[in-house]
Amino acid sequence: MTHSINISLCAAFVCLWSSGWIGSKYGVGIVGPFTFLTWRYVLVVVVLGIALIVTQKWKPLSAAEWLKYLNVGFLSHGVFLGASLTSMEYGMSAGMVALVTSMQPMFTAVLAQRYTGEKTSKNQWFGVALGLTAVLALVVNQLALGDSAFGYLLLVSAIIGLSFATLIDRADTLSKQGTNEQETPLVQVLFIHSIAALMFFTLFGVSLEQMQTTWSYELVASIVYMALFVSIGSYGLLFLLLRRLPAVKVSSLAYLTQGTTMIMAWLLLGETLTHIQWFGVALASLAVIIVQLNTVNIAPLSKDREQRSNKSMGVT
Repeated sequence: MTHSINISLCAAFVCLWSSGWIGSKYGVGIVGPFTFLTWRYVLVVVVLGIALIVTQKWKPLSAAEWLKYLNVGFLSHGVFLGASLTSMEYGMSAGMVALVTSMQPMFTAVLAQRYTGEKTSKNQWFGVALGLTAVLALVVNQLALGDSAFGYLLLVSAIIGLSFATLIDRADTLSKQGTNEQETPLVQVLFIHSIAALMFFTLFGVSLEQMQTTWSYELVASIVYMALFVSIGSYGLLFLLLRRLPAVKVSSLAYLTQGTTMIMAWLLLGETLTHIQWFGVALASLAVIIVQLNTVNIAPLSKDREQRSNKSMGVT
């Protein structure tokens, strides 16, 4: 039963996360990326704030816990989305943004054992490497066709941000296993994440874009969809999955989102795929199957190891 639930959650996450790149492409075509993200997260904070009041699911947190959740929100929402959407202004297609950010499992796999104690098997390393090879081959091909190198640098920073956010959150979950410490309610965690993201986006939206907005039905629809179904829905599923599955397995789902996004972009945005891109999508999809079918040995963090892990990640 638990296995079936996990599969359903993973499938829902892939679909919602993939649709986010399509919605972002629509929004960024109307207003600046940080302006779009600011309005999006104003709605996210309002909705989650109301949810907190209605459910009254609020756990008192220490200063260290507040800092940890704010760091995760800054990295997973602020850095990841800010860099990804800005790359779209440099001509990156929704499909290529999804494709490049799917390299995130490699960064997570490299760092997972050091920061969470979760070991990556040889077969999983093979799967991660296969997916990385497929992505790199497509990136080289696109650069040769004239894509922006700076756009890809932005996406690398997005990958690093989400990788560290994933590992900080997963390490926090593992540190609480086997203890009586209560998990922080997910709605509260997302609310704190979104506050950090809103402050980050507002800073750049005001300073770089002066929050210039021409309101239209398309813009409002994009903001509402992205706020409710992606910022709350897909990110909620991401951090729920991190409470149920190892970080490497959750991160490897990115290899499926890029293929799903490319198909959505083809159907909804008219972005065509070359034979090389289809081949890369197939290899990346095979990579995620390899990673998901192999088990991971988990060694829960000791208190000393947890403190060293948090310190090295900037969490005190």
